[in-house]
Amino acid sequence: MTKTLDIAWLAGILEGEGSFQFTKSNSPVITLKMVDEDIINRVSHLCKKHYHEDRTPTRNGNQVIYRIQINGSIAIGWMLTIYSFMGKRRRAKIREVVEQWKNCDSKYISLDTFRCGHPKIPANTIYSGIYKVCNTCHKAHSKRYRDEKAKFKKAILS
Repeated sequence: MTKTLDIAWLAGILEGEGSFQFTKSNSPVITLKMVDEDIINRVSHLCKKHYHEDRTPTRNGNQVIYRIQINGSIAIGWMLTIYSFMGKRRRAKIREVVEQWKNCDSKYISLDTFRCGHPKIPANTIYSGIYKVCNTCHKAHSKRYRDEKAKFKKAILS
């Protein structure tokens, strides 16, 4: 269970450095970018989302920028959780995003699943480079590949 103090801390970080959006693909998004990896790591731990280095060119010279993005209904949940800690401008933006999400027809399509339909949860997610991959499907694909390779090897040796 997340402590109220942690929620207030997260709200403070997002008030100053975060952004709240409703994307063209009808998905609510919370994004946080900063050069302080320790702060991003704490946000990552609180939200149970992975962060990565943002490789887009920057004006910051050689500083690495870290980025965490929370999408879909999980983003809506966090927006509603931190709402009471936010200032007027951020509250207005959160209300706008939530309203767009409520009026969107595609919100009933789970934004927290992979294309295959398996849940996009940490226990079922692996990373292939910068891409999230369904672990269930990855294991099935790997097993099929190993079986075909063994069958091919057996055919060659016999």
